[in-house]
Amino acid sequence: MSPRKNGNTMKNNYFDELEALRLAYPDLTLNNKGYEEIPKDVREANKEGNTKIEELLETLIASFIKFQNFKQRDDGTFAIRCQTAWTPYFVGVSYFPMEDFKPDSPLMAERSQMIKIEEIKAQIKELEDEDEAATSWGAAAGARWERIQSLKRALRYYTKIETVSDDI
Repeated sequence: MSPRKNGNTMKNNYFDELEALRLAYPDLTLNNKGYEEIPKDVREANKEGNTKIEELLETLIASFIKFQNFKQRDDGTFAIRCQTAWTPYFVGVSYFPMEDFKPDSPLMAERSQMIKIEEIKAQIKELEDEDEAATSWGAAAGARWERIQSLKRALRYYTKIETVSDDI
């Protein structure tokens, strides 16, 4: 899973938000058989909840296309059934266990790390752009260079790679 539109940090407990929406909109739970879907009239009656769920999932799942339903699993827990882009040319169904959205889940930890990596890359690019636009090479240039090096060390830490290319 990778970040999509915003830089939400993992301070949020997305599991609790999704669970609250599941409980508030019980008609959006369906133990579908095959391609079975929630009837259009039921989806329309729960449009507000569907929109809230889709807005949240859109920020959490990079390939997210459309929410279909919550589905109770055999062990009593719930999964989210949704359409995701598997490739640029294929959209298919995906099931995400709700537990994956708890802050301590490996999936959310990975997402948090990916967001941090993207933030660091953006900071490096911004400083490098300032460097290119600079008309003088005084103390400010030295401070920018030191900050870039510091950010590259942080990037190496988060990506666990030996070297960080100058071409971020």
